[in-house]
Amino acid sequence: MELQLNEVITFLVRQQFAREGDVITDRTKSQEVHIKGSSRVINRFIKILTENLPDFIAGNYEQYLKKICNYSQLNEADEIFQAFSAKIGILEPEDMIPPLILTSLMGEFLGKIREKAFKQTLAEIKRRTKVQLKITDENDFEIERTIDEKIRDLFQRNESNISLLYNLCFLEYLAILANSPKVQRTARILLGKYMNQVVEKLSQIYSLSSSSKTSSSKS
Repeated sequence: MELQLNEVITFLVRQQFAREGDVITDRTKSQEVHIKGSSRVINRFIKILTENLPDFIAGNYEQYLKKICNYSQLNEADEIFQAFSAKIGILEPEDMIPPLILTSLMGEFLGKIREKAFKQTLAEIKRRTKVQLKITDENDFEIERTIDEKIRDLFQRNESNISLLYNLCFLEYLAILANSPKVQRTARILLGKYMNQVVEKLSQIYSLSSSSKTSSSKS
């Protein structure tokens, strides 16, 4: 049982994110970067998640979650547990098996880490986009909403640069947890590169959208 659950965790952490050989990919694996030491950082994170599995196997799901949240510097254990409980609460009895329960728990947990890791980068993308577009009104909520919509659209279309950026943020977060400054520094350098590419694309999309609206209003 424990071996099977170890495999579930390894799969969920690495899927659409990393390959063997220190390779970080975007979600569709159309773009990748080599970051020396990244596999060690990821495996360290997986080790923390798996070595606490006895709590999970004993049915102490909340205790397991609190331990891995504590390591991951997440303060949202209660919020994650509530979302997890709601998910498994609608499972059919035959689906209440450890691998599926663990998958539900990991989905909420990993999603929260990724959200936290990407939050600062998302704010910086929006700031740089406004600078690129020469937008000086920081309180223009219409512009803020429009940029947010364009970013969501890029995510939904699995745009490779923003998808890779999302994974680099996750890696940087794991590198901080693992106290790996070299991996953290490399991830940060690449974050800057791909952030600029996303900003360039967003600026082009926004400018085209604005031009289209202007033309429509004139006609």
